[in-house]
Amino acid sequence: MAIKNYKLETITYHDKSICHRETLSIQLNTIDKLENDPARHAKNQSIKAASDKLGLLYINVYAPRKHQKSVRDFSWLCKLDEAKGLKPDNKYRNDKSAQLYGKKIAHVKNKNTKKQQQQFNIFIVKRKW
Repeated sequence: MAIKNYKLETITYHDKSICHRETLSIQLNTIDKLENDPARHAKNQSIKAASDKLGLLYINVYAPRKHQKSVRDFSWLCKLDEAKGLKPDNKYRNDKSAQLYGKKIAHVKNKNTKKQQQQFNIFIVKRKW
């Protein structure tokens, strides 16, 4: 039931009505069931595991590029992560995929930098002394 009159008396009357309370309790129960759903919990865990693996790949690709090292260090870094007990993804452990992944990282970083630059309205006045 929608309210067409927005006077304070009408809103308080509606809040105290039985229909409003029943609808509110149904809505709150539905939200609780969704938060405690085991399927949702399992899905969130799998998404977190995948993002953790991608995070390891990101570090392994980005670190050599940042320090002007060879892309071939990528597979070595993945092996090093495995020796430390971390589990990077096994699918993308060659030089070609590291290059592709590095290009994607650079593209996203450039996009973020452009967004940040567009947010600032800066102008510089050069003066000759």
